[in-house]
Amino acid sequence: MKTSSFWFNIIFILVLVFHFTSLHASGDKRKIYDNKRHKIGIQRGFSFQNGLAVDYIYRVHYFQLQYHYAFFVTKNWSFELVFQPQYNEVQLKNDREDAAFSKAWEVGLNGGLMVRKNILKDRLGFFACVSSGPHYLSQSVPRQAHGFIFSDNFFAGINIKLIKIMHLDTRFGLRHVSNAGIKNPNGGINNLFGSLGLFFVL
Repeated sequence: MKTSSFWFNIIFILVLVFHFTSLHASGDKRKIYDNKRHKIGIQRGFSFQNGLAVDYIYRVHYFQLQYHYAFFVTKNWSFELVFQPQYNEVQLKNDREDAAFSKAWEVGLNGGLMVRKNILKDRLGFFACVSSGPHYLSQSVPRQAHGFIFSDNFFAGINIKLIKIMHLDTRFGLRHVSNAGIKNPNGGINNLFGSLGLFFVL
């Protein structure tokens, strides 16, 4: 994933947000989540590389905390800043033919922009997000140096209201990690991922 394409995704989402919010802003009385701006949550997930042309295995088991701040809200749309501190467990093989996995870990913080569309009086929502941030890898595969690195993510998902303030949150996405050429090798590591969690409207 190139840096230019990552920023193109951010700009594209910004354009969509302001287009749709301008259509829905007039005459709104009740806003998404009753205009509450803050949400916190937790996510557990896993990555996989099925369908990706890679000769290594790098599996990630995610544990993420989340904080959302909705700074632009209309009746059915919100535009949110997202922060995701995380600690992730990793299983890796330098080559798919290796007999055993090695164990490693990651720690990092992602920040991003999320667009959310809610329907059915906040009972169901759809969202998309782009995020990036610094990470540290304790170990890596030969194509990518371990240590300080950046994690770029794009994901989309669905949230379902369980009770008044609690929502189920499920998502699917793509992650790319590399270090912007700070240290060689810098071939990057790509993963698809899915996760499930809860968030609470404060």
